[in-house]
Amino acid sequence: CTQTTRLSLDARPDNGRVSQVVLDSGGRPRVYWHQAGRGALVDARCSDTTCASASAPVIALNGPSVRDPAIAMRANGAPVVQYRTGRGNQMLALCADARCTSLVRRELPSANSLDRGAVLVRNDGRPLAYYGSVGGTVVYDCLNVDCGSGVTNTITAPGSGTSSHVAAVLRSVNRALRVYIRRA
Repeated sequence: CTQTTRLSLDARPDNGRVSQVVLDSGGRPRVYWHQAGRGALVDARCSDTTCASASAPVIALNGPSVRDPAIAMRANGAPVVQYRTGRGNQMLALCADARCTSLVRRELPSANSLDRGAVLVRNDGRPLAYYGSVGGTVVYDCLNVDCGSGVTNTITAPGSGTSSHVAAVLRSVNRALRVYIRRA
């Protein structure tokens, strides 16, 4: 990194505490953050690969209870957003297109989810969600692209405790690699 571009997207207090950046299919950054007070997710779309300027429309998810968003992009540029509600429910918002003009929300099976999760999109478009819960890391593998149904599995680590701060990447062999913190 020999050169940087600085662009202030939202200078209001307490905005952007939980943010994520992904690249769209054209290599342009898209920056997502939780907008405090509104419970909305802001989707800042950079105009070019250097992010000289950006538009920042809001994706309305579920009111003030939206927390800890995680984002993955489908091949067509449509975001898949995983987030946690104030009650600890894990949700998926599946955008229909790159601008998220419409979306489908799915509540994922959760047992008092505590922290931000991770979401991946497989090569065939099916989401794969990871999130920390009491007893381990929950994996929800969507059986179709709209995640109308799926398979739940809990991965437990040696010892007892709760996994949190889950992160994951999809390897070239279409298998996930996950990391997490185990709380004793």
